Amino acid sequence: MKWHAYLLLSALFFSSGASEAANLLLSAEDFSPPAGNDPNYVEMTVPDEGAAAPSIIGGVPANPKEWPATFGFTSAKGACTSTVIGTRVVMTAAHCVADRAKGRITVEGQSIQITCLRHPEYPLYNDLDVALCGSSQDIVLPPGKQYETISFAPLVPKIGEDLTLLGFGCRASGKNAPSGVLYLGIAKAVKRIGAYLETVGAAVCFGDSGGAAYYSKNSDQRAIIAVNSLGDISTTSSLTQTANPQVAAFFMDFSDLNNLAICGYNDDSDRCHI
Repeated sequence: MKWHAYLLLSALFFSSGASEAANLLLSAEDFSPPAGNDPNYVEMTVPDEGAAAPSIIGGVPANPKEWPATFGFTSAKGACTSTVIGTRVVMTAAHCVADRAKGRITVEGQSIQITCLRHPEYPLYNDLDVALCGSSQDIVLPPGKQYETISFAPLVPKIGEDLTLLGFGCRASGKNAPSGVLYLGIAKAVKRIGAYLETVGAAVCFGDSGGAAYYSKNSDQRAIIAVNSLGDISTTSSLTQTANPQVAAFFMDFSDLNNLAICGYNDDSDRCHI
């Protein structure tokens, strides 16, 4: 059974107000070059595999070829991680970008314009720490590679189950700790607080924010169940859950209003990782 089969009827989800929904619309102007030197400009790319040193605290090196939809990026907010979840949609953490920040994603020799929108209720509610970026054209991954899939399955993972954290951040505490290499680590779900899922084990560090947390049914299937938000730079992390009603509504509204497909919501084609 594919991940999208777990999706609850949208009527059960929190519904954004009309004014909030209108704020999620993208226009041609959003993809025009910024005027002058925009301090909020976002640059997304796959960092050099030989750059700096490790990331996820307690993690191990990840093969970028197995995670082709995962990108590192920089903006005025610092270094973060992002994930391509549809032909023209990129996911990251809200605290990583300014609302309506413009930028570009570079992949397979292409430089594609993007604009990022934060969850309408962030930062009023810090646990709604998610942003989606729409692109001006299709983001083409390496041949045979797929976009990552979002899971909206409630109560997945169960408390006590393991999940995989992924990011380009640092491995030791301190904002100047080395980063820039993709690492992954295993963490255990311990409790839910609002939109947050708290974990212990491998932990997110500076630069891992915005990266994806994955739940795997087996070695062949995986889906994103949360976005890396914050941690104690030791063993504990707080992740924004994609199945939270307010977060799920944001994904759906963004997709529907802009006619941009998201794997796991309205795209279950072979372009999406199962």
